[in-house]
Amino acid sequence: MRRKTTIILAALCIVETAVFIRSRYVRKGADDARETSILAVGSDEKRVHRVEIERTTDGQTDRIVFEQIKDPEWYVAKWDIIEPIGDWADNFKISDIIAALNGMKNKGSSEAKDLARYGLDKPSGKVTVIFAEDWKREPVTLLIGKPALPDASGEGNVYVKLEAEDAVRVVGDAVVGTIRRELAAYRSKDVLRFHTHRINKLEMSYRSRSLTCVKKNGRWRITSPVAARANQQAVGELVEKIRFADREKFITDGATTADVVKYGLDKPVVRARLWSIREGEPVRELAIGNPGDGNGQLYARTTRNKVIFTVKIELLTDLVKKVADLRDRDVVDFAADDVVEVKIESGGTEIALSRAGKDDNWKMSAPGERDTDLKAVGDLVTAITKLEALDWPAENDSDAGRFGLKDPAATVTVTALERKRTESGDPAEKAARTISFIVGKTEGDSCYVKRTEEPAIIRVSGESHGKLTAGYLTYVSRRVFDFKKAGVRKLSIDRGGKLHVCSLEKGEWMLKEPVEGRADQRVVEDILWRLSTLNAVDVIAEDVKDFAPYGLDRPIITVTIGLENGETLQLCIGGLTKAGRYFARLAGKNTVFTVKLSVVGFLSTDLTETAEKKPK
Repeated sequence: MRRKTTIILAALCIVETAVFIRSRYVRKGADDARETSILAVGSDEKRVHRVEIERTTDGQTDRIVFEQIKDPEWYVAKWDIIEPIGDWADNFKISDIIAALNGMKNKGSSEAKDLARYGLDKPSGKVTVIFAEDWKREPVTLLIGKPALPDASGEGNVYVKLEAEDAVRVVGDAVVGTIRRELAAYRSKDVLRFHTHRINKLEMSYRSRSLTCVKKNGRWRITSPVAARANQQAVGELVEKIRFADREKFITDGATTADVVKYGLDKPVVRARLWSIREGEPVRELAIGNPGDGNGQLYARTTRNKVIFTVKIELLTDLVKKVADLRDRDVVDFAADDVVEVKIESGGTEIALSRAGKDDNWKMSAPGERDTDLKAVGDLVTAITKLEALDWPAENDSDAGRFGLKDPAATVTVTALERKRTESGDPAEKAARTISFIVGKTEGDSCYVKRTEEPAIIRVSGESHGKLTAGYLTYVSRRVFDFKKAGVRKLSIDRGGKLHVCSLEKGEWMLKEPVEGRADQRVVEDILWRLSTLNAVDVIAEDVKDFAPYGLDRPIITVTIGLENGETLQLCIGGLTKAGRYFARLAGKNTVFTVKLSVVGFLSTDLTETAEKKPK
């Protein structure tokens, strides 16, 4: 009996579809509509304001309504479920519905004389699309009937009808699947939904403590339980962990007070509250309570609605933070390339170093104008920008004396030219920002510093203490000479009373003293090249009046260089230092510096061109 009934029903379906297809050709203009989109919603989802779905199963009809959130900052359409519950919608599922409606192609049409034949007198589905006001288009309602014969390829089809038209059409049945999902499938997994750049206050509460961070001028600060600078990345990541957390399982949509207690949400393990810079936006709150039945999940809820859901237990680790976890460990939160000025006051002397920008050379303006040793200044800036807190031994400076900060070893002021930040945190035009800190005593392999704008004492590595308290001579240029080898016309080397003189004649170096003859060209050129690139090891002292302690009253070597412009340069080399270097100075200058042992070595080379040296 069943087999016979099946055969009869299949035959009727074939006849019915054949009649439908035949009637399509009878209708004038039906061919014009063939294989064209019958809804034409458009690819821009933001044109759609609202989607209403009604589904009928076994005589029972349910209704789901989605509405798009109006927020121009969302790059893609964001949707809410407003019936039968209030919740966020899964944007991709709504996109599926709109794409299916937009992609429906008319495969055949007929006049709607008998809607019951096509299951459209009592449709199994009904979709209404309401468009955004600025698109100025009337709402469209699509009725979905019973299945039609599939294509030759096996693709399923269904009868549909636009409520405002008389024609019945055959279209692919993809739209049926998009509107037949369970309600839970349309719900977003988002725990909270917000723009991270709009958040300007974050409060994390735990059962025995809490901490608060506030963002001002695009930068986060910890305001409670201590006042301190925040690690921008750490706080930003914490906000993002909340924003991108997922709801794993929905427990109840109408939580009662008893439910809140049952799931440990009256006294949550963690409560996160977030405020927005946008006026009128509500405070967003997430509470996490008891473990969820030992399945690696925790019960949670937000204040947006009465929904209780679960989250992964790993979220607890992400959200439980100590103050030290969010605190900025950088003493100076500048990039080395952005620093344009450093001032150090130490031992009654001020050192002032500055440059116009990262591609410009550093200059010294105090204690006097001088060229600088670019490497030494670069090392100083790097040391400052890499100062990192090991810990904070005291949260206020009431005991500053114990850390050597009452009478500091140095006061350091650093200025950087960096991009300002807007209230939302986006970069704007460049502006100068200055940070100052004082340097206290060393203790073991550590030393203590304190930013002038904050009360906390910071313990840092003691390696940088020497650079922060070094004298200005550390940063004076080490370049001994400033000449080009090609401009030299005469070279004289006095080796303790034994004079060696050579001059450039017709492109060749000729020896004049102690004998006359052709000089060793290679040796002379090598000496001149070494002198033109010579750097001091250390600058020892300036304004020296007595050179005897350095052996420079009776130098062991005196080098005189005669330039083509008539200028004469002279280097005097004196006694040996305990570190195995030689004291030296330039004639007419009162600055003493040191040079390597190798300088005396190459200046002692024989300048005479002997038979053994002559090229064969």
